[in-house]
Amino acid sequence: RVVETRDIRFLIIPISSILFHFSFIFPNVLLIAYFLLGNRNKAFTILLVISFLIPELFWPQIQSFAEFIGGTIETKFNIYTDPEYGETVAATRQNARWFMNVAGWGIFYYTMFMLFFVRYRFERSLKNIRLSNLFSFSLLFISSVNFVRYIPSMGRFRTIFYLFALSYIIAVFSQFRSDKISL
Repeated sequence: RVVETRDIRFLIIPISSILFHFSFIFPNVLLIAYFLLGNRNKAFTILLVISFLIPELFWPQIQSFAEFIGGTIETKFNIYTDPEYGETVAATRQNARWFMNVAGWGIFYYTMFMLFFVRYRFERSLKNIRLSNLFSFSLLFISSVNFVRYIPSMGRFRTIFYLFALSYIIAVFSQFRSDKISL
């Protein structure tokens, strides 16, 4: 509801997720940033392209934020960004069957393709602000996830991106009668 309607009353629900696992501060910061910035699809699309081309662009800011907060956050950040930890995770992924790695990236790029395809093929005819909000937040979310994708434990947020993207795609298709949809 926070993304669709931009209603601040519902912000307490996602913010309370920090009580379960502190890493959920990341999506909450994005949610608050989106709430303040609003729909900036062109800027978020540019950010998405940059996140694919230069994913380490914001590393210094992330490190300085972790140092600024200090304490356990800095410790956790140092553990997650430790090269030895990254090598261990990479070795585990290399031991996986080839199709498991290909399937993960295939699903990711297919979801990205469908997100943009549905946006430009169907949603423009709807002029629905809730759908536009959901699309815009999905762009901001995946851009930010791309910037931290080299931190091994941040892959969980790609799954959350799938939820937003698929919610958007399903919501767009649910606006049409089944006999009116032609690809």
